[in-house]
Amino acid sequence: MLESVGRYKILSPLGRGAMGVVYLAEDPVLGRQVALKTIDFGLEDEARRQFLRGRLLRDARAAASLSHPNVVSVFDIVDAGATLAVIMEYVPGENLGAYLSRNPVADPRFAAQIVKAMAAALDYTHSRGVVHRDIKPANVMLDASRIPKITDFGIARVSEGVTTTVAGSVMGTIEYMAPEQIKGEAVDGRADQFALAVVTYRMLTGQTLFGEHSMATLAYKIVNELPAPVCSRNSWLPPTMDAIIAKALSKEPQDRYATCMEFAEAVTGALGAVDREAPTVAISPIAPAPKANSKFPALVFGCAVVAVAAGLMLWRPWSSSNSHGPEISAEAVRPAGPVPRDPQIPPAQPPAPQNSEKSVSPPDRGAPAGHKIFAKLVVEPATPSRDYALEIPPKKVTAAQRAEQPQPVVLPPVSAEDAMAHGRELMKSQDYAGAIQAFSKVADLRPQNAQAYTSRGNAYQALEQFEAAIRDYDHAIRINPAVPGFYAARGACYMKLQKDDLALADLNQSLALKPDAPAALSSRARLYMALKDFHKALADWTEVISLQPENIQAHRQRANTYRALGDKAAAQADIQTAAELAAKKGG
Repeated sequence: MLESVGRYKILSPLGRGAMGVVYLAEDPVLGRQVALKTIDFGLEDEARRQFLRGRLLRDARAAASLSHPNVVSVFDIVDAGATLAVIMEYVPGENLGAYLSRNPVADPRFAAQIVKAMAAALDYTHSRGVVHRDIKPANVMLDASRIPKITDFGIARVSEGVTTTVAGSVMGTIEYMAPEQIKGEAVDGRADQFALAVVTYRMLTGQTLFGEHSMATLAYKIVNELPAPVCSRNSWLPPTMDAIIAKALSKEPQDRYATCMEFAEAVTGALGAVDREAPTVAISPIAPAPKANSKFPALVFGCAVVAVAAGLMLWRPWSSSNSHGPEISAEAVRPAGPVPRDPQIPPAQPPAPQNSEKSVSPPDRGAPAGHKIFAKLVVEPATPSRDYALEIPPKKVTAAQRAEQPQPVVLPPVSAEDAMAHGRELMKSQDYAGAIQAFSKVADLRPQNAQAYTSRGNAYQALEQFEAAIRDYDHAIRINPAVPGFYAARGACYMKLQKDDLALADLNQSLALKPDAPAALSSRARLYMALKDFHKALADWTEVISLQPENIQAHRQRANTYRALGDKAAAQADIQTAAELAAKKGG
């Protein structure tokens, strides 16, 4: 570890980014702690290094001119020969990404606070000609009071210059990129607004727009497809939220809000109506997400047309941003895991090819598994197509027409039994964010109801938010330590987090309480296989098959175990049995 950079004394590492390490350091002259971010260009071309060094110095100066309570300040740049470092304000706390890993679906009041503070910061920086281009939860620090501060202004274009190795290729945090950014077009503050809307979507649903895909597939979807409406992933949100988020996520920048704060005020106004004691739910079925070039995109948001037509403000030209301001960090970030899809919403189909000279190529489906895929972009000058825009008819709605529209139903305070039943129905429809809200209601009303916590843990587990699920299973076990299923569920989460010792302890405890549980035996057998303890795995698979002779998967897994032990004849017998069972079920 470095001992010092310039006058700054290194105290400890804080984390690692795409371009270097972030340290906690001390400024002995001013007697304060700072965050010191080292920059490693990773280039052998000296001319290129010098170009990027000059760009970093210029852009960091622009960032150093920013002064806002929701922006991490840049204090200094240290050029110490081999090491170049950006000296920033140190914010003791965690970033929003870490917070959301523990609280996948944010409390509405907290979400509103974050969105409004970030919008104020972004509008301020845009007025100064600075566009961030890498807004994401990891770049939002939360101080001890949970006040958000946006960080990493001033180093964006350097990251882009280092990692963009092929003309027309894009690397970066693509889940939060605006379509125009992916297509290589000039961007302004509305690209940051798009990213802010994705962060909002993530806070309200526990999911990103399209889940986990290759970079090429995500690029294609962001440019060409609409995500599922936000209310379809959290039915406790007011129906008007669909249109608010959709407007900020419009494919064309001019169709978004005029400012980030205008978007934030719409969000906070809608979230202000959310009340756990009286949740707002839509009575009309949720329409499937259409392709972005649909002639009638407003049908996606049938429950919100009236409120949108009456409430959206007239579009105002965006103030032009300085094209020399800082740009995007090129750090590729993968989401935590695949996101369950609502069965009512079919997979979006790619739209018909458009007559446009600037487009994103569809993903190469022939690429081998694990191969790193880049989004190849055509960047010849062209007039952007408006086929991607979400256009809501600006016509007025009469009182009679309004009366005919489906209206939200505001429920009275519900009982724990009703909330539990509602949560189970939401789990069946894969509305996991809504189910979390329902089970939270049960936990509020009955803090000693272990089932409330395990049910909410199941919802977190379905969203692959395993740490949050473990906390709920912990609570359930404290309430009732004699239920074997609680240990099995927690053990499954530990397996996902690769905490094998904890997983094995939980599965053993579950089986000590109920030795003939096929699910727990199967989980332990898989864990033994991962640990290459094949004899123990074989014993568990054999026990599962004795309890469930027609368990096809158990026969297949035991065959794999026999292969690992070198018993090809036994493996072939299990494969034959699995094939016969599959044929029988198919017939």
